[in-house]
Amino acid sequence: MDHQFSLLIAGCGYLGRRVASRLLGQGHTVGAITRSAAKLSDLAECGLRIFEADLVTQVPNLKSTPFDAVLWCIGYEPNSVQSRQQVWTHSIRNLLSAFTSSGLTRFVMTSSVSVYGDSEGSTVDEFTPCSPTTDGGKAILEAESLLRELLTRHSPAPRCTIARLAGIYGPNRLLRKLSDLEARAPITGPPDDWMNLIHVDDAAEIIYKLLRCNHPPELINLVSHPTVTRRLYYSTLADVSKVPAPIFAADLPESSLIPIEFFQRRQKSGNKKVESRCLQKFESSMKFQNLLNGLRQAMGPKS
Repeated sequence: MDHQFSLLIAGCGYLGRRVASRLLGQGHTVGAITRSAAKLSDLAECGLRIFEADLVTQVPNLKSTPFDAVLWCIGYEPNSVQSRQQVWTHSIRNLLSAFTSSGLTRFVMTSSVSVYGDSEGSTVDEFTPCSPTTDGGKAILEAESLLRELLTRHSPAPRCTIARLAGIYGPNRLLRKLSDLEARAPITGPPDDWMNLIHVDDAAEIIYKLLRCNHPPELINLVSHPTVTRRLYYSTLADVSKVPAPIFAADLPESSLIPIEFFQRRQKSGNKKVESRCLQKFESSMKFQNLLNGLRQAMGPKS
């Protein structure tokens, strides 16, 4: 897709802004929907066309600007009064209700690899049946199904790509506070379980490619390779940030005295090694497959 096009982003935050920056740099028109009055001027100063609406409860008025592509990447705020299911399914339904004409040609939705549930350490990919065990995994899988259903009602139906993201890390998002490592706070997760990760800039670049390519996959896992264990991730983070090596609760001699609830995160988050059969054509765009390089970039010049 070499021609100029207009993109609307629902959820223009940590990831969405990076996608917007790439598209604006190529001369595309980018709009963003936000419910936060405080973000209006900030997003507008970045060159985005802003639409103020709470997608959970409102259908946005998009009549002033036609868009032919949508990126939906709405997260969930823990302090929200609505459930994940309400936030994600209602926002998708209201967003698509705003497109009354057939101008919409492309829709990219960011989802999560949590839909695969717990595979007890084995490998999963796009062809693995979904079996989510967490509330978030169940809610986002329901949102995926709703999106596919609603898009079939558009004529012609837009091309849809669901991008299931691994855990995003990058500048100002390191999955754990460095102060915790400095304080030698024990890490409760099993040290040898898999951590499926992707650097935010790699995720943004691939989504940019998905929006531009002529034949995008219908489903793709966005995850870095090789997959690392929790022990390797936090050991590398400690080394890069020059803080003490991580302590894992499971390695402590007194671990037998710690309540069993302390170690039950595996049952909640699942232990699986996520791979992708569809990522190969985009891997050349990824700069941070190597964890050490990714963490060095995330830490900035001081690292």
